[in-house]
Amino acid sequence: MKYVFYVSILVIMASAIAAFTLVGDDELSEIDCAIKINDKMISKVDFEKLYAHRSYHMNDKKEFAQNLITKELFIQEAQKLNLHQEDQFRLSVQSFYEQSLIRVLMDRKAKSLKAEVAESLIDRFIQLHDEKIDFVIYEFDSLDKALKKEAYTLKEESQGEPFRHLSMDIRYLISVTNEGEFSKPVLSTTDVIQGRYMVIHVIKCSEIQNRKSVKRNRDAIREKLEDYQKQQMITDWITEMKTTADVKIFAKLK
Repeated sequence: MKYVFYVSILVIMASAIAAFTLVGDDELSEIDCAIKINDKMISKVDFEKLYAHRSYHMNDKKEFAQNLITKELFIQEAQKLNLHQEDQFRLSVQSFYEQSLIRVLMDRKAKSLKAEVAESLIDRFIQLHDEKIDFVIYEFDSLDKALKKEAYTLKEESQGEPFRHLSMDIRYLISVTNEGEFSKPVLSTTDVIQGRYMVIHVIKCSEIQNRKSVKRNRDAIREKLEDYQKQQMITDWITEMKTTADVKIFAKLK
């Protein structure tokens, strides 16, 4: 059963790749052809393009060619059975295409972000290391609910927890949120479609008595804050897209 499932996935993935990259030319000459599989001819140019985009662990060109042949034979067999015309296959290819497109978009967006951490934020972050925090973390299953602060899950409630003992994502949100206020929503998962959002209510910050101050590495703190600032910028970007888009729902959802 596992083998059948594996083969099914391989057929779907290989067919998706073939739909975009493996466009054979039946009239290729043997000089221009890299591999001929039954009636399918793959040009040397296309073969080199595919090899250039191979998996990082695939360094043997002969092994890569054999895998390519196996995939193409699977595709040809699936096409004989008209599997590529079935709705299930089309939906699988569509889902693969959409997920790949979104992943490329998110990677490109993340690379384009330039975070600039103010010195005052680093000062506050260092100051908070000598304080204890009363806070509540709320989690929401959508951005809309997080913005409206409705239908939440109480994720964590803490009183008098030393700031330095908290995870970095929580420390970041506390450092950019004033006492008595709620933080802006931020993604708490890597799934941007069905992601969950976190909001922190910073109730009180109080100094830890008799604690000896320790010199902090400002550059290391700046680097960490930049990473989480980019995460907040991604959430803000998603928020802007949703709030400025013209969206109308006509279907009855209940």
